[in-house]
Amino acid sequence: MTFPGSGPAGAPPSTRTPGVLEMRGAYVVFALLAALDVLLLLRASRHWQGDAGALSPDALLLASVLAALLLAVQGLLAWLFVRLRRVIRYYRLLKESYEEELLFSRQLMDGSGQGMAILDEHGRFTYTNRRVSDLLGLPEGDLLGHTLLEYTLPEDQAILRAQHEVRWQGEASRYVLRVRDASGTPRTLSVYGSPRWFRGRIVGTLLAVSTHAVPDA
Repeated sequence: MTFPGSGPAGAPPSTRTPGVLEMRGAYVVFALLAALDVLLLLRASRHWQGDAGALSPDALLLASVLAALLLAVQGLLAWLFVRLRRVIRYYRLLKESYEEELLFSRQLMDGSGQGMAILDEHGRFTYTNRRVSDLLGLPEGDLLGHTLLEYTLPEDQAILRAQHEVRWQGEASRYVLRVRDASGTPRTLSVYGSPRWFRGRIVGTLLAVSTHAVPDA
């Protein structure tokens, strides 16, 4: 069971993606090469040669233009090579940094005494630590692909649906939810949910789950 009608909420666009300028430069290179082809074709189809085998003024002009275009292409290709090498190095370092941060985050969440979970845009679990599984009486990993809605008591499902919509508005909130664990026993949970952002848009939800403590009368 998933949450219907949910879509990613917009956020301010991120900065320019590395590589866009280089791609535009590549288009310029292709255009220059196409211009060279056209000029060479014109040169081959017309005999611009003066008396005594000397080059005519038109031929000299054409040779100058061709030389300038060739130099421009070579210079642009050299610049693109340097830029693309930097972009590739940047993405490699970014990927390594992301993997290290992901591993560190997983270690923190796995070692936390509080239930931690990640949901996708449809409310399905994509990650849970051991504490979340214990709260619902399930073996570790069995929640993956399922939703919290499946374990929520019918009278509290409207609360969870409303909180899901709040998340897609880019807001975090805390709420109390009654669920039924794997043995059928009702449990009351305290849940803190916040939107999960990726490249300027919401792609899911981060949950912190714990047993709800009822205050003394």
